[in-house]
Amino acid sequence: MKTEKKKVILFLAILLLGIVAVLLYAQSQSGRGEEKIKGVVIDKDGKPIEAAIVVAELKGYYRTKMGTREMEFEPVSGADANVKFEIKTDKKGEFRFINLGYGQWQVTSAYGDLEPAKEIVVLHSSIRPRTLTLKLVEKGAALAPPPGATLSAIDLPPELDEETKKILKDPNKLFALGEELLLNDELENAIRCFSLASQLKPDWSGPYLKLGYAYFNLGDTKKALENFRKFLELDPKSADALAVKEIIEIYAEEK
Repeated sequence: MKTEKKKVILFLAILLLGIVAVLLYAQSQSGRGEEKIKGVVIDKDGKPIEAAIVVAELKGYYRTKMGTREMEFEPVSGADANVKFEIKTDKKGEFRFINLGYGQWQVTSAYGDLEPAKEIVVLHSSIRPRTLTLKLVEKGAALAPPPGATLSAIDLPPELDEETKKILKDPNKLFALGEELLLNDELENAIRCFSLASQLKPDWSGPYLKLGYAYFNLGDTKKALENFRKFLELDPKSADALAVKEIIEIYAEEK
């Protein structure tokens, strides 16, 4: 009887461990969904590149601020900070990621000495795969837009899919992306995001505040002060107003 009792206890212990493992896995996968990204990697002439390395890295999530309709970006942390997948393109230059969850993903492609291509993709409730075209060119051939240049809704590249175009037309999501870029010291790209957000929502003070800091860090004090003043004009009672006024006073005097 004792032997049988030990077997029952051992069986229950194994069963309990299995349940715990399943629960932990489910928790680690929460919010992941079954989104997917597919696409093709091409060279400057539009020819597919075989065996190019493509990496999908989870960067964060967009969540609704409590009590508002505004979206805010929450960078990944903990176990999610290391969520990354890597594959190679096939003979047609194509790639596909499955079982990617909701959130913001950075997709990067690289091959040999060519300039890497990078895209930010936001996955949400849509079950349709997001399709990307990543073009790799010789190093130095990829010309970046001039500092301070802004996007406009009518200037969106035609190869972007409709979901991405919708994101670029959403001031809240652009603002959240701009904040992430600002934190990563990608100042020029952050400026483009905040500038477009301000164009789409002119009465919103937030983008002007961030533009002020971005230009300030870029060393363009004149444009920084212009945006800080616009911020105060739109939201003089903001909690940030006092600090912004002090910045304006200090640097206006230096001029």
